[in-house]
Amino acid sequence: MVVLEDRRSPLAAIDLWVGAGSAREQPEERGAAHFLEHMVFKGTPERGPGALDSAFEDTGAVLSAATTRDGIHFHSTVPARYAAELIAVLCDAVARPALDPAETERERRVILDELARQGSDWRRATLDALFASAWSGHPYASPVAGTARDVLALRREALAAFHGREFRAERAVLVVAGALPSEEVRAAAERAFEAWPARQSPGDSARSAASGVRTVPAAGGGGVATPAGTVGLGFAVRQADAQTRATAEVAAALLGDARGGRLPRLLRGLADPEQTAVEWSPLREGGLYSLAVRVAPARSGEALKRLESAVAGLAAAPPSPAEVDYARRRVLGSWLFETETLGGVAKRLGEAAISGRLEDELTFRRAIERVTPEDVQAFARERLRPDSAVRTGAGGDS
Repeated sequence: MVVLEDRRSPLAAIDLWVGAGSAREQPEERGAAHFLEHMVFKGTPERGPGALDSAFEDTGAVLSAATTRDGIHFHSTVPARYAAELIAVLCDAVARPALDPAETERERRVILDELARQGSDWRRATLDALFASAWSGHPYASPVAGTARDVLALRREALAAFHGREFRAERAVLVVAGALPSEEVRAAAERAFEAWPARQSPGDSARSAASGVRTVPAAGGGGVATPAGTVGLGFAVRQADAQTRATAEVAAALLGDARGGRLPRLLRGLADPEQTAVEWSPLREGGLYSLAVRVAPARSGEALKRLESAVAGLAAAPPSPAEVDYARRRVLGSWLFETETLGGVAKRLGEAAISGRLEDELTFRRAIERVTPEDVQAFARERLRPDSAVRTGAGGDS
């Protein structure tokens, strides 16, 4: 549990994370984590569909949820006087979803519609394709929500098995930020978590311990489709420490910032800055550094060369101190904007905690300020090597 007491407003942000993201799925369970995110809202044995939403909405709040490769989280900002009550309702819903067969089938159609809408998002499609190749043979390779084929094949029994194995008290983190004393939050959390399974059987423990490094086939053999004209370049960054992650953040801003980054300049005349993206996606076991651009299909080969040139330039010589200073300010500006709200603070703390990076988050600003031009060059030389790159689009699917 993570508690941040902040009495500037009579509100409290609640963010419940469970370390049961898509990377915990067995091959026959692909899509289960995201499916269960939906099913939590469909009731418990005592509460019917919609009751969880109603509990929050009756206080003027809205409950939202999301799934990542490392975890699932349920989050809301609520009037502080209702926080203890809502923590209890939320923890019960997450621990004991009814998984009613009729509701499961109804939600399957909702998820298929959601996947169809996501298919038009070229950035998401390119990122998934790069994950599939860069992390091939690892659970991170699969799309977070699975594919339409995965969702169609997923049985209620598989959902129940995944939930029973992965949704355990020792793998959950509750973050509360706001106008509640820590002892009140602790008491509410202890009561709420009483119904959660707290220990695994020896067989489950062995599988859980191995799951972080187990080898499974990549989704679709690594062949995640991308829209025509989208080009991506990606690098799996494994076993990254706190300073490596901070350097990756700065390097991404240095290349990709729409106003002052190198990549928009290199792509001038070929792609609009809004059609480019450089992302650092941190994960429990490392992360993915990716570059992507959307161009006319006939020019995708030229676009790929420019992406490769941008990375090669970082490795060839240290960026100027002015460039690094600008990139650091952009990273810290985004971080400050995100953490202006209680909900933003809770999300970052929860995601960091579930991924084993809580101390990194608490020292994030200091780590970013320490990044030097030489650090950026060393990161590019050691982590963004041409022989470790994966490519998608421009005939470069791999």
